[in-house]
Amino acid sequence: MLTNFYGFNTTCKGLNLAPMFAGIWAHEGFGVANNSGHEAQGRIAAANPLNDPHTAAEGFYNKDEATVRTLIENEVWQKDVAISNFSAQHTYVKNNWCGSVWLWDLTANAYAFTPIIANGGCL
Repeated sequence: MLTNFYGFNTTCKGLNLAPMFAGIWAHEGFGVANNSGHEAQGRIAAANPLNDPHTAAEGFYNKDEATVRTLIENEVWQKDVAISNFSAQHTYVKNNWCGSVWLWDLTANAYAFTPIIANGGCL
């Protein structure tokens, strides 16, 4: 009989994967506590005045349109990169779910009950 990750865990082993999937959504979203998700961290970074491109754009006057457009595009890009880099860190994005699931082990050619570890800790 052939099965996939979901089927093996739920049907064959009776494991409820709902908490893991909720943890994944929390990890990528707002987190389960203390803004422990990537989206929450991104919004925190976006709210930081240092990441507001308007403040830098205020100094772009007395220049032609093409120059102003280029300066603003560069400034917005730099702020976007700063926000993305901040939200990608796992300093605060963690502990949204801890547990083990059955994963296919290529070496053993069988499923193995494996703890899910992301960046040295829980999702």
